[in-house]
Amino acid sequence: MPLQLEALPTEVILSITTHITSHKDHFHFARCCHRLFDIVYPCAFCSIELAEYCTSDLSWLIHFLLHRQKARLSVESLMLGRPVCCSKKHVRSKDLPTLDDKIVAEVNGLVNSYTGWSTWQKELWNKDNCDAWLALLLYILPNLRSIEWVWTESRTRYAAKLVDEVILRRHQFDGSGPLGKLEKVFVKGTGRRAGMIGLKKILPFVYLPSLRVFSAQMVKDFDRILPETKNGASTVTHLELRQSTTRTGFERLIRLCTGLRSFKYYYEPGPSMLVRTATVMSHLETRKETLETLCLDSDSYSMLQGFERQHQWVGSLRDFRKLKNLQLQMVHFFQNDQLLPPRRLVDLLPSSLETFCVSGWWHENEAIVLAELMDLVHARDEFPHLSEMTIQGRFLTKELLPGEIMNYQSWPRPLPMIDGRTLEDRILEVTEPLRSSCNKIGVSFSIKDHGVETRAQGHKDPPVPDLLPLFRQGSSIWV
Repeated sequence: MPLQLEALPTEVILSITTHITSHKDHFHFARCCHRLFDIVYPCAFCSIELAEYCTSDLSWLIHFLLHRQKARLSVESLMLGRPVCCSKKHVRSKDLPTLDDKIVAEVNGLVNSYTGWSTWQKELWNKDNCDAWLALLLYILPNLRSIEWVWTESRTRYAAKLVDEVILRRHQFDGSGPLGKLEKVFVKGTGRRAGMIGLKKILPFVYLPSLRVFSAQMVKDFDRILPETKNGASTVTHLELRQSTTRTGFERLIRLCTGLRSFKYYYEPGPSMLVRTATVMSHLETRKETLETLCLDSDSYSMLQGFERQHQWVGSLRDFRKLKNLQLQMVHFFQNDQLLPPRRLVDLLPSSLETFCVSGWWHENEAIVLAELMDLVHARDEFPHLSEMTIQGRFLTKELLPGEIMNYQSWPRPLPMIDGRTLEDRILEVTEPLRSSCNKIGVSFSIKDHGVETRAQGHKDPPVPDLLPLFRQGSSIWV
C-alpha cells in the first residue's frame, strides 16, 4: 500500500515545500489534508517573494492573509520585484482584484486612522494600480522584519506615504502597528540613469524606530538641502550604499545614525561621480566612537583613470578606537597622484583593527603598498588584534566568462579553475614575502580576484545599464 502524503515525516513535507515557488500552489498543497495545512502554510508564508507582480497577485495574497490570521502573523520577510500590468501576465477578468468585507474593514481602518487617504481608497478600485494594493499589503503585516524592494518611484507613492504616516505616529504604536518590527530594508533602483533613487525619497525609512540595517543600491544624493520633516535620531546601526553617487558625502544619513556601527559605500567611478573621500570621512568623524566596520570601495574595477585617483586620501583613522574591519581601495593611500603616501600606514590605522582588505589593486604603486602592509604585519605590539589581511584586484590569467563562479580559498591552495586558470604568477611572487610573514605571525592572508568575488555575489562588472538583477544582488555580510 503506497504511503499517504499526510503520513510523511514533517521534515520531508517541509522539504517538498521548498520546491514550490508559487504561493497559490503552496496553499493548494497545504489543503491536501489538515495535517499538511497546519505544517505548510505558516512556514510557506514566512518569506514572500514576488519577483514580478500585478494587482491580481497582491489581491489574492491580501485576501488569503486576511482570512488566515496564522499565516499573516508568520510573514517576516518580503521581497518585491517589478510591478507589471495584469494584461502582461494574461490575468483573466474573473481573477482581477476584488474587495470583500475583510479588505473593506482594513481599508476603512487605514483611512480613518490617517489623513489624506481618501484618494488611495478610490485607487484601490482601479484594478491595475499596484501602488495602492502594495500599501495595503504592507499595512496588514505587523510582524514584517525585512524588505528587499526594487523601487520604482511612480509605483511607490502610497507605500512611501504609509512609511511617512507610521513615522509621524510612531509613539502610538510601540512596535505593534504596521512596519512596527521592521529591522532591515534593502531598496534597489532600476537603472543607472532615470532609474536611480533620490535619497530624499527613501530617507523616511531611516526614521522607522525598529530599523537597524538600511541598504540601498543606485542612490543619488545630489540635494544640498533636504527638508527637515522629522525630529530625532535614527536607530539604524548599519548603512550600505552600492552603485551610488553623492555630492554631500551622505551627510544626512550619517548625521541621523547616531549609533552607527557599520558604514559600507561602494561608489560608481566616473567623471560625473565627483567622489570626495574626504567629504565622507569628515562626516564619519562624528561617529568615530561607535564605528566598527568601514568599507570605501567600488562595484566596478575598470581601469583607473586620472580623475579617479584624485582627492582619494582617506586620512587618519587613528581616533576610530572601535574600528575592527576595514576595506579600502589602494588609491585611498595616495593623494593627487603623489608617488608616496602622505603618511605611513601604521600611523593611520587604529590599534583595534582585526581585518584589513586593500582592494582596487593596481601595479603602478604596489611595491610601496606591499612595504606598508609588511610594516603593519610586523607592528604586532601596536596591532595585537590583527588576524586577517586581504588584497583584491584583477589577478586571473584569463577573463571570467558569465556563469563561471569559483569557490576558492586563500592561496597557495590550488584554485579549482574550470580551464586550468590560476592567479597570475607575478602577483603570487610579489606577495610571497607578505604571505610568509603573515603565516609566521598567525595572520590569515588571502588574494581575491574581483571578477570571482562580484560574480559570486551576483554582480557583474561593469553593471548593465538597466535593472540588474532583481534579487540576490550584493547580499550584505554584516560584521
